[in-house]
Amino acid sequence: MEKKTNKYLLVALLTGVVFHASAIFFTLENTYDALIHLFFANHYANSWFEPWNYSWYTGFTVMGYPPLVHQAIALLSFVGGLKFGLFTIAIIGVILFITGAYRFALLLTGNRKVAGYTALIAVFSSSFIETLHIFGQLPSIIAVSILMHSFPEIYLWLKTGKLQYFFTSLSLLAVTVCSHHVTPIFGMVFFIFPIIGLV
Repeated sequence: MEKKTNKYLLVALLTGVVFHASAIFFTLENTYDALIHLFFANHYANSWFEPWNYSWYTGFTVMGYPPLVHQAIALLSFVGGLKFGLFTIAIIGVILFITGAYRFALLLTGNRKVAGYTALIAVFSSSFIETLHIFGQLPSIIAVSILMHSFPEIYLWLKTGKLQYFFTSLSLLAVTVCSHHVTPIFGMVFFIFPIIGLV
């Protein structure tokens, strides 16, 4: 049977990108955390291999925070500046969150229509809107989104025992850990253990 693209997922992605991408230009720079992440990204853009930043108080180590999102913003800053990198990563986070919610819902229900509705709801999820537009917590968004993408891979690895799924699971979990330090801890307890039970 031929698989068709889920129309609800497409509508969710289009709505999510239009809604959040237009809103972040008015909200993201005024959030609680975004400029701190921009500060870290600026450090990597100027001195990638320097573990110590001297410009904040008496200096501090940048190794205390997982670097992936900050380094991605820094790399994108070479294309269009730091704010370009910040906004691009935010939009990528929106896309990853919506598709991650879709994949996780599809795993739990096995119903593509329900998963499509889940993706639509994810667009206007109050916790997501708060995390992005009030707190500006891009590392958390990227981490939880990648974590949701890892769930089907973990499920398939536990179900089939195939090494291919083990490596994709491990790779996605590694990206999660490199994005945010707290998300994997709660993700393991509240999501991965129930997936083990589901298998």
